[in-house]
Amino acid sequence: MNGTALCGRPGQDLIRHLLEGTASETGQEFLQALVRSVAMAMDVAGVWVTEYLPERKVMRSLAFWMNGEYIHNFEYNIEGTPCEVVIEENRLVHYPERIIELFPNDPDLVALNAVSYAGVPLLKSDGTVFGHLSALDTKPFELFSELESAFRIFAARAAAELNRLRAESAIRDSEQRFSGLFESAMDATVPTAGMAAVAPTSAPPVVTAAR
Repeated sequence: MNGTALCGRPGQDLIRHLLEGTASETGQEFLQALVRSVAMAMDVAGVWVTEYLPERKVMRSLAFWMNGEYIHNFEYNIEGTPCEVVIEENRLVHYPERIIELFPNDPDLVALNAVSYAGVPLLKSDGTVFGHLSALDTKPFELFSELESAFRIFAARAAAELNRLRAESAIRDSEQRFSGLFESAMDATVPTAGMAAVAPTSAPPVVTAAR
């Protein structure tokens, strides 16, 4: 593994390390910096942030760092995976070892030589799950209390950033719809060019009383 493991340091040092890696980033750049920084700080092979597509029961990666490089456009069905437990039970899960034995129907675990796993849900403002932050390693790893706290903090930070991006997108969509309605209304306005001018009504004559 590349990077410096911080598992022997206090939780505050771990959080500070992660903050330094992500503080100046927003949007997609923040997510990319987050997964890389978390993987290096936890000394694990891979970390990813996803969005959940419930109609298809599919997880879609938004940022995925694995074995020293980014993986793009990664999707997978959650049935029979540890990620399904995170999403369906809306809780942090941690499997320190033997993850392939525990989830034998997940082919990606075999392909990634997975041994251990941790995942925590990402929540909307109403508390519903819309994705997760997960870590995977090719060796056993313990999620000691300080590390778990940091993991939860950065899942909350990722959720806040994704909620912000979604709110901005909704505002842009609303503005575009309003702009389209306004333009349609203007196009429907009857043009006045070429219409016959209406002569102003002449003022009534002034009648002067005879003296």
